[in-house]
Amino acid sequence: MTSGFVASLLPPGAGYFTDTKNKGWFGQASLSIIFAAVENVLFMPYLRYRFTYIQNKSPEKTNIHDVSLGVGLVFYY
Repeated sequence: MTSGFVASLLPPGAGYFTDTKNKGWFGQASLSIIFAAVENVLFMPYLRYRFTYIQNKSPEKTNIHDVSLGVGLVFYY
């Protein structure tokens, strides 16, 4: 039986980006909702937006905007 646990999260984030040719910095925000799916399992869908500023841009290099949608599962006992 599930406990009725529900929580929402809105965590910010920042970091460094490199793909060996390009370098940059990013900021991101994510919205997650955690709830008990079944006994001993938490379900966590999330939506994330990230903006990456690319250093030393040339005409073929641009800043990056990306949106991610995902799901996480947490198993506990």
